[in-house]
Amino acid sequence: MGELSEALLHFSRELVTRKAAEQRLRQPRVISEVIGGIFLGPTVMGRIPGFKNAIFPDASISGLTLTSTIGLIVFLFLIGLEIDTKIVKRHLVGASAISFAGLAVPLGLGAALGIPIYKEFINPDVNYGYFLLFTAVAVGITAFPVLCRILTELKLLETTVGSVTLAAGVGNDVVGWILLALTVALVNASSGLTALYVLLASAGFIIFLLYPGKWAYRWLAIWTGSLERGAPTAGMMTLTLVIVFASAFFTDIIGVHAIFGGFLAGLIIPHDNGYAISLVEKLEDLVNIIFLPIYFTLSGLKTNLGLMDTGKTWGYTLTFMTTPLTLFFYPPKYRTRDAKPDHSVEGGTITHPNSSEETKTRFALVLDRIEQLPAAMTIAHLLHPSSASSTSSSIDTADKSESSLEKPPVYAGSPSISSRISINALRLIELTSRTSAVLKSKAAESLVFSDPVVSVFRTFGQLNNFLVSAALSVVNHDDFPSAVAKHVSETESQMVIIPWSRGSTEIDDETDSGAHNPFDGVFHKTNAISRDQTSSVVYSEFIRNIFSTSPSNVALFVDRGITTSHAESTAHHLLLPFIGGPDDRLALSFVVQLARNPLVQATVVRIQKTDDLSRESTNTEKKEAVDSASHIPVVLQTLAAADTVYAHGDTQTRLISETADNVAWDRYASTSVSHDAETTAALTRISFTVLSTSTPLHAVAEFATKLSQANNVIVVAGRSRRMAVEAHKTELQKVITEAGVSLASSVSKTLGDVGAALVASNTRASLLVLQATNDA
Repeated sequence: MGELSEALLHFSRELVTRKAAEQRLRQPRVISEVIGGIFLGPTVMGRIPGFKNAIFPDASISGLTLTSTIGLIVFLFLIGLEIDTKIVKRHLVGASAISFAGLAVPLGLGAALGIPIYKEFINPDVNYGYFLLFTAVAVGITAFPVLCRILTELKLLETTVGSVTLAAGVGNDVVGWILLALTVALVNASSGLTALYVLLASAGFIIFLLYPGKWAYRWLAIWTGSLERGAPTAGMMTLTLVIVFASAFFTDIIGVHAIFGGFLAGLIIPHDNGYAISLVEKLEDLVNIIFLPIYFTLSGLKTNLGLMDTGKTWGYTLTFMTTPLTLFFYPPKYRTRDAKPDHSVEGGTITHPNSSEETKTRFALVLDRIEQLPAAMTIAHLLHPSSASSTSSSIDTADKSESSLEKPPVYAGSPSISSRISINALRLIELTSRTSAVLKSKAAESLVFSDPVVSVFRTFGQLNNFLVSAALSVVNHDDFPSAVAKHVSETESQMVIIPWSRGSTEIDDETDSGAHNPFDGVFHKTNAISRDQTSSVVYSEFIRNIFSTSPSNVALFVDRGITTSHAESTAHHLLLPFIGGPDDRLALSFVVQLARNPLVQATVVRIQKTDDLSRESTNTEKKEAVDSASHIPVVLQTLAAADTVYAHGDTQTRLISETADNVAWDRYASTSVSHDAETTAALTRISFTVLSTSTPLHAVAEFATKLSQANNVIVVAGRSRRMAVEAHKTELQKVITEAGVSLASSVSKTLGDVGAALVASNTRASLLVLQATNDA
């Protein structure tokens, strides 16, 4: 067929992009594939002289037909595999009624539509009854994968309507394909006796495959350990493909189309323990990337829209925009969940606090991949003082007073405020175009108990005696921030924690002349190079969208690699450069809360600028202001990615903010203010310092570098994208220039100026960037 024709086949798949098909037109991706096939056919490209003979000669059509038939068999196998009878059993009554109506009405309309079409366009030699049956089935059959994707993308899968619709779709799909097989059998049969033979053979094969065949397959899956592991072995994978093609071969030789055999083979696959999802993942890319584009290309080659040259022919062509109509007739405000999400925590229940309270006790943790677990565990360990070892009292602390030694139970496991801390983990899984993603969206309720990321973190919480709940959401990547915001609202969390794991590690071949040590990447030898994760533009966009849409405080923990070379590797030293603004005030109170952990020491430095070097940068920042009197964040779409730019307040607002800074500082730095026992013990582990400097970013970087030489340092900083006391854009440029590095603009927009300066100066410290709510 040639390389050019193969390239055009794949081009047909991407002709109408996924963004246009799925987002702008609100249609499933299969629509773009159909349009791509029509584009390559006689409707458009086929009108070019010599195009068909050069790209799709007649000799290549038979090979393409065979290849597309094989792909269609496997595709129908995947469709049958998506059908789960448990969904039907859960909503049997409602689904039965809807399924009957959903079949009877379309079948009747299809048959009625077939009458004028037969009289207008069909040769009288074609059997009239068979044609009406065919048009009825063509209109009435349900595209089950498309239905699943529409319900998932519209976030209807967890609603009552979505569950019942999906259950009805299962019944419609099974009955519809049986009717299609009946239609094919009648058309291919030369006599009534032959048709009866085809029907009886088909019924016997269905019973054989769905009962003894299904039981035998399940027994083999258990015997080989595939069902227990949740993934098919090579032997089970081979057996599955043999069953698929053998079933297709049998249904073809008895007079029914081969694709019906592939569909029946999919019905016998067990769905336990994610086995079906794993099997789909091994096949779907081959089908979706190679076979289906070939099938739709062939369909397009046989479709000529130019023949529809009259108003009558176009009148018979009806296009239904399913998704937009669903959005119009069933808006989100009328949707109710099939089952209210359970956000109860393991180990007890707590009240729902307000996000403005000083001590945060309810957190939402975002987990979208397994690499985030080390960072998530680190911040969770710091949040829960009772997880500290009883031997932690041997750790030297600065300025420890006698009062902190008199009441050790306050922060060592007693039923205090800290012991009520709970973490509501949200596991995010991307809803891609793959069939396995749709299966995961349907099985989200069960996946939350078997997902390895959730299981590991839940076990970590149980071992460290803090309360953990978990939820799992399968949505498009662009909908991740809205899913996080929804989770925060439902759980009434006071703070969202976003862990950002370190970048990938590679071995530098140039510095190693001998054999590779496989442990070099683990222990970070001199020839192991770790890429800084803050250079990721895609993940930065995701984080900034959370910053702009979250209804609560946000904490971004950037794990840049905590050292473990010294003896007291479990201790952490927090450094807070307090410059001012609502984000820094939140950071100050949060550092005090973290210092309740006996393994945490902290240094808080209040930065006071001594000259007017910031005037130029302040004027530059003011150009980005949307409205000087507005406190509402505005999301700007830039080339780098979405950014949150907060308007500067007027003079009165800034004076109020500075006054609040002084009050917050005096509350913790002053010795004359009384606190509860936990806070008093925490303050003994915090040293407060005032630093006057003309270059705050340089001073912070030097301070962090000096501390990180002997400590596991975590720099806590406010994001300061709104109402900051000082702007540091000019100095940040100087830091970047002096370091001789190239820093993307997304870094400062995500981490703030302080965080960006630490990244540019290559400071060996992790970052904890906080942003307060809009009402702070």
